[in-house]
Amino acid sequence: MRVAIVRETFEGEGRVAASPSAVRALVAAGHEVRVEQAAGAASGFSDDEYIRAGAHIAPTAEEAFDFGALVWKVLRPSAHEARLLRADHEGVQIG
Repeated sequence: MRVAIVRETFEGEGRVAASPSAVRALVAAGHEVRVEQAAGAASGFSDDEYIRAGAHIAPTAEEAFDFGALVWKVLRPSAHEARLLRADHEGVQIG
């Protein structure tokens, strides 16, 4: 499965939905992972750590959402992110 991990956009939210070790486990299980650029920065994880764990870096949220069949976030999607969700994203109900 293609998993996208996106940066949290709500002010004050410093968590990320997956650590580099979680990404390593996903990749080891055969999943493809893209992490939005700087998604883990507020949690102390660099893009290089995610790359070493086997992820690719998506320069924008739009590219991450476009790649993923499953999108991981800590909090609910913002209005902008909700517009990026598609009916074929896993677990998404639109409308």
